[in-house]
Amino acid sequence: MTSYCNGDVAPKSRILYIPETQSSIIVLVYYARAGTSPARATCGCCEREALVDFKAEEVSRLQYILILIYPRFFREGFMVNLGNDWDGLLKDEFSKEYYLRLRTFLKESYRAKTIYPDMHDIFNALKFTPYSHVKAVIVGQDPYINPGEAHGLAFSVKPGAKIPPSLINIFKELCDDIGCEMPANGHLERWARQGVMLLNTVLTVEARKSRSHARRGWEQFTDAVMDILNMREQPMVFLLWGRDAQTKGEKITNPKHLILKAAHPSPLAGGRFFGSRHFSKTNAFLQENGTAPIDWGVSV
Repeated sequence: MTSYCNGDVAPKSRILYIPETQSSIIVLVYYARAGTSPARATCGCCEREALVDFKAEEVSRLQYILILIYPRFFREGFMVNLGNDWDGLLKDEFSKEYYLRLRTFLKESYRAKTIYPDMHDIFNALKFTPYSHVKAVIVGQDPYINPGEAHGLAFSVKPGAKIPPSLINIFKELCDDIGCEMPANGHLERWARQGVMLLNTVLTVEARKSRSHARRGWEQFTDAVMDILNMREQPMVFLLWGRDAQTKGEKITNPKHLILKAAHPSPLAGGRFFGSRHFSKTNAFLQENGTAPIDWGVSV
């Protein structure tokens, strides 16, 4: 951080919250909360404008420090509101240093580039499927990279979007397994609302660039989700399609849960996904454990 003012630099809207604080820290507090860089503030002693220049990593590091110092003031500003029991289970995750680095990266990325899904849809897998309602988990990789497709649920596309090849193969296997008609659309929100968590390993992606947001922190976040699910006593099913999903599935060690593995449904897998019968096996396991089965139909 470089400050070009020797006075007590402080944005007036925040100084009242943190009295008797060093001038540079007050400026950092204000702009760490905002997550912006570079920034300008008004000097409290001379009314001159001061320039404060931050690098992205400085902002995320400072956010983490300030949450520790001023938890009541900052924690609410960094929390994600999921609207269900995931809020309490993940509240600490949203204030960890790695997540704050990820948050800063995402703010800059959404501002400067085309990122999928829409920022309001990033956590739909958690919003649509509360922890207490999870019956099965289907693990994907990262969101679709084409316009009008990704909306925060693994393998699912928005209503009206062309069904991607991997999802066509999922539907073919579904029809062969349980004898249903081929779905006319690829919108899987109905599955999610019934307790099928459609969780990607990485929750955002730059347009046209697969895996562009890998190793930015999402893997650690979704590992935390898997750890929480693993600890649940109510039996559930984990459907792991492809190497990446199966690596993620190594987090599942609770013998109460059922793990089903298959090749990825992508056409590139050479059809090895077919014949896995995971949909009927999932329902059989749920019913054996006193849980209502999934209606795998896809509504318009």
